[in-house]
Amino acid sequence: MGKEWNWRPELGRWSLDEFGLPGRPAFVDISTTLVERSQAYEFWREIAFTDFEADPGHKAARDVFRARAKGLTWDGADFFYTNSDAVSGYRDRRQAERDGLDSISVGLVLRGTRKAALPGDTEMISEPGDFFVYDGRQPSSVAWSSHEAVFLVVRRAELRSALNGRELDAAELQAQLSRSPLQHMLRDQLRLTARHMQKLDAAGQTLLLQQAKQSTFLALTGPEDAGPGAESTLFQAAINYIQHRMSDPNLSADQICRALRCSRATLYRAFATSGAGIAETIRDLRLDGLRRDLEMGETDRPVADVAVGYGLYDTANLSRQFRRRFGITPSEIQNRRRR
Repeated sequence: MGKEWNWRPELGRWSLDEFGLPGRPAFVDISTTLVERSQAYEFWREIAFTDFEADPGHKAARDVFRARAKGLTWDGADFFYTNSDAVSGYRDRRQAERDGLDSISVGLVLRGTRKAALPGDTEMISEPGDFFVYDGRQPSSVAWSSHEAVFLVVRRAELRSALNGRELDAAELQAQLSRSPLQHMLRDQLRLTARHMQKLDAAGQTLLLQQAKQSTFLALTGPEDAGPGAESTLFQAAINYIQHRMSDPNLSADQICRALRCSRATLYRAFATSGAGIAETIRDLRLDGLRRDLEMGETDRPVADVAVGYGLYDTANLSRQFRRRFGITPSEIQNRRRR
């Protein structure tokens, strides 16, 4: 059992010294909904930001400001979904020294625009679908438009270990994520975490946060260097890659290795850990896609034409493989739909 954690918004701004972090994930939901409209921005400015000093709001913003943040906080990592009107602010070295926070946020913009300025005239702009990185120890200024975003907060020591001791600033980390071959996997994982975080018990939430963290490290380092536990994340990345390229007749283990930048041994180990074979998984995912299409798509298209869209060109063996997996042939599914 983790230690009890008693922070609530009515207790004022959270601080590491006063409240610490819970030993198991705790769900947090903060909103301006029940706050008097004229006080909403100041409430958000005071309560919602722990490693960021929001700028004072002008009167027009104060009169209409609305925001909500919900997520999980834990001594292993944090994860939040936010939906907020425009907000801006800054972080300086004195704040970092004063509050002692030493974490890095890796997030995904769902709606709106994020602009960040770092020392040395470095500017980072993130639009919907883009990643963003925020380092609480690095001085910066940030300006958000009205937006939605999800972000994972990892501890610096863990990230440094995953990067084999390297220290990268926010701009370098953000650039690395944007060119990672696993960026699609990470986007899916962040969205998945947001969708399921409130539905699970503490054990499930812990697993969800660990998967999000491992996906982040894997995207930043590559499969060969991500350390223990990377196999399951690499397996999911491979599944994601296969699902997006099922129509490619040349889809193979070698192509997946090149795309994910891992060796054949690493990929086969990831599939073996998950109890699956690569060729069999590709075939089964193609058959699964074909079945969904036949059950929901047009009924007058020849089965062979539909199958080609999933990379299934061996029409002589298609019905046999399909029946072995589902106990029914493709033609029987089409006939059932027509009836």
